[in-house]
Amino acid sequence: MKNVLVTAIALTAIGVAIRAIKNKKCLLCNSKAILKINDGVYICEDCAQIQGELSGF
Repeated sequence: MKNVLVTAIALTAIGVAIRAIKNKKCLLCNSKAILKINDGVYICEDCAQIQGELSGF
């Protein structure tokens, strides 16, 4: 029974972490962001591509 409880707690923690990742917003345009550029700072793929093109990479 103890193993079941530990597993349930672990799965709940994973679910919370996944939801937190899904709710990240782009620093520049507030759309859904998946690229972490700093601690707690995220940008979307579109803004990352634009920044890359502007910087010459």
